[in-house]
Amino acid sequence: MNATQWETLTDFTKWLGREGLCKVDETPKGWYIQYIDRDPETIRRQQEQERKKKQDLDDEEKTAKFIEQQVRRGLEGKELVRKIALYVSLQLKTPLG
Repeated sequence: MNATQWETLTDFTKWLGREGLCKVDETPKGWYIQYIDRDPETIRRQQEQERKKKQDLDDEEKTAKFIEQQVRRGLEGKELVRKIALYVSLQLKTPLG
């Protein structure tokens, strides 16, 4: 690489990774380089996507929690009915005063 500060393309690739301009991985086949886009519009778009994804996860958690509460209430209701039925059956078995 004449007329540059890097003697080899490998040195240039490593420099890109150190400076944070690219994501650089060394694989058995060679170097893998991925450009990191720092455009404000792109960053804003990514933040919106992350915010939307987090909101969707929060909604899913709220729905799951609501369903769990409904199931718990249903089970508690069955238990209450069972206790009332037991109480009534015990009352019917005892002689009236």
